[in-house]
Amino acid sequence: MLNVRITHKHNYILITLSGRFDAYGAGIFTGQTADLEEGSKFWIVDMTEADYLSSAGIKALLEADKSLQMKKGKMAVYGISENLMRIIQISGTKNIFKIVPTIDEAVKLL
Repeated sequence: MLNVRITHKHNYILITLSGRFDAYGAGIFTGQTADLEEGSKFWIVDMTEADYLSSAGIKALLEADKSLQMKKGKMAVYGISENLMRIIQISGTKNIFKIVPTIDEAVKLL
């Protein structure tokens, strides 16, 4: 099961994901982040504790990113394990996301 922890920072929202980001987790992610765009157009997604990523999880991230971009916002993702990065590469979405290894680099992208 996916756990979504949301922390409001000075100029961005930190979304920490842990567990399985599958179809069920995608619903949790979408439900918990639906109203966040009103608070900040800049999101950083921490995936250091995510241990599974399905196509539904990728789709949820893509939809969030697209929605933020339509509002002149940005989303950066960091802490992706080697296994999850392989899934992102296979899905062909690696170049769509702003993926960096650390939160400091993610903050610089925003």
